[in-house]
Amino acid sequence: MDRKRQHKLKEQRREWSSRTYEIVRRLPAGQREVLPFLHLPGEEAAAALGIKVSTLQQRVFYGKQKIGAETREAFAIWALEHGVNYDVATPPPMDQFTLRERTIAHHLDKENPGIVNELTLSDKQVARGVMSLLRKTGAKNRTELALIARIYGFLPLEEEVSAAKTVEALEPFTEYQRPVISRLHLPREKISGELGITKYSVQGAIRRAMLIAGLSNKTELAIKLHEDGLQFAIRQPKRPLHELLTRDELDICMSLHLPYQEIADSHGLPRQRVNEWVSYMKAKTGARTRVELALMVRVFDTGRAKEPYRNIRPREERFFEALGIDPVPMEEALTWLQYATSRQAEYIEAYYFSPEKVSWRAIGEQFIVHKATAILAAIRGLERIREQLNSTQDITKETDGAT
Repeated sequence: MDRKRQHKLKEQRREWSSRTYEIVRRLPAGQREVLPFLHLPGEEAAAALGIKVSTLQQRVFYGKQKIGAETREAFAIWALEHGVNYDVATPPPMDQFTLRERTIAHHLDKENPGIVNELTLSDKQVARGVMSLLRKTGAKNRTELALIARIYGFLPLEEEVSAAKTVEALEPFTEYQRPVISRLHLPREKISGELGITKYSVQGAIRRAMLIAGLSNKTELAIKLHEDGLQFAIRQPKRPLHELLTRDELDICMSLHLPYQEIADSHGLPRQRVNEWVSYMKAKTGARTRVELALMVRVFDTGRAKEPYRNIRPREERFFEALGIDPVPMEEALTWLQYATSRQAEYIEAYYFSPEKVSWRAIGEQFIVHKATAILAAIRGLERIREQLNSTQDITKETDGAT
């Protein structure tokens, strides 16, 4: 080895030792020596160290054992994370690599079978990915490739993965169908207005997309696309779902890809009751369509559910809970009914403030309306009261701040 190279080697060792000695001091000196050269081919690394290739391999083997690394790549990544500098090739821009290649590169601390299990790919897909990465990056070996991936941050961001899944999910459909089916959670009139096409064109695009996917309804199509990675711009529920929906209601929402009659049969309910219940749940959650309600419970479900409505707590307490505020004297609470419409106030007062417990069915009979109509009107009335109380609180805070 010439003197210039030998001097450079000594300087590199000195610099590395001063920064990482406290972390890697448990490694014997011979094993520490090989760390800065793990990315080089065996013959080149041995020549740089002035040792035999077999000695190099032995030191790497025992070094891996010492830190619990399974591969040379994992050993090199460990050294990188503990301050060792590596002079690796500079890769081309990230758009030259596929997301799969970048993901494989990030997992090169494992052998190919381990990557296969981790990423659920085939042996050929992993092998082809590694060969393509070596060619594109100009890395001399797999270890240098693993280091390049860690140094330059090859792991795809969540946004990149989501965008790629969206493109992949929409790939089977035509350019005309894609903007329509990406809005399946919206009412048909809304889709028509946003895209500047007729409602019949919207319906036709959805039907043809269902034929391509081999599905029977648009709720089923939306759920499949969601599972394939398509991100629908759905609303958030008005409150956490476990504060809005019971377990039975959540079960019905999870079955909305089925025909109403099938849902009714499986839950032992009349078909009309299921229709009313879905309308009621849409109003409670703020979902605009049946599709959006089905997607909402899949995206925002917390695994918990509201207690069944057979609640023995006082109705007044449930009134304050529905508004999301602490209880106040009844005289003050009754004045809030002015914020709702007269009919909404009548329903709310009849249900929450009646001296005796009254069912919604009885309230419907009293006012000669369907009970679902009374329930929905009461919900909207509570929303109006809540909004007015919130705005009043905001004004009070601003006044207090000014004084």
